[in-house]
Amino acid sequence: MLELPPYRMPTFRSVVIHVWDKTKQYLKKMGGIILVASIVIWFLSYFPRHTEKEEIPGQTYIGYLGHIMEPVIRPLGFTWEMGVSLISGIVAKETIISTLGVLYTGDPDAEPVSLSERLKTVRNDAGEPVYTPLAAFCFMLFVLLYFPCIASLAAIKKESGGWKWALAALFYTCVLAWVVSFVVYQTGSFWGL
Repeated sequence: MLELPPYRMPTFRSVVIHVWDKTKQYLKKMGGIILVASIVIWFLSYFPRHTEKEEIPGQTYIGYLGHIMEPVIRPLGFTWEMGVSLISGIVAKETIISTLGVLYTGDPDAEPVSLSERLKTVRNDAGEPVYTPLAAFCFMLFVLLYFPCIASLAAIKKESGGWKWALAALFYTCVLAWVVSFVVYQTGSFWGL
C-alpha cells in the first residue's frame, strides 16, 4: 500500500501567488518576442506612407506580401486580405480578425457596420461574393491548423534546443493547413457548395 498525503483546498492567496509567478514567467520569456513581432507587423502595415489623403491598405509592405502570396492561397478561396491577416496571425491568432477589420474599413464618414456585414458585401472582379460560407469555413480550418503563434515557435525552439524542430513544426502545420483547406474548398466547389 502506498500512503497518500492529505489533500487540502488551496487558499486564495496561494492561488494568486502561483498564477502571478507563472504569468510573470511567461511575460519574461515570450513578451520580448511578441513585442518585436508586433512592431514588425505594425511597420509592414504602416509603410510606405503615401501623400494622398486616403491610404490604400494594399499599397503597404504587408499588402505587397499579401499580393505575392495570393497565387498560393487563391486555390483555397482566399483573397490577399485573408493572406495578410494570416501573416499578422503569426504574432497571435487573435489579430487575424482585427486585421480583416482594418483592411475592410470603409469610408470613415459612412455608417458603421459590423465586420460580418462588411464581408458580405465584398465582391470579386466577376461580381461574385468572396466570403461564401465555404470560403469562410476553409479559412477557419486553415487558421485552426496552422501554427499557433511566434511565441509557441520560440517555446519549441527553447525546449528542443534549436531551430530544427521549431521550423519543422512551422512547415508541417502550414502544409497541413493548406492541404486540408485545399481539399475541402475544391471538393465543396465541385459539389457547388
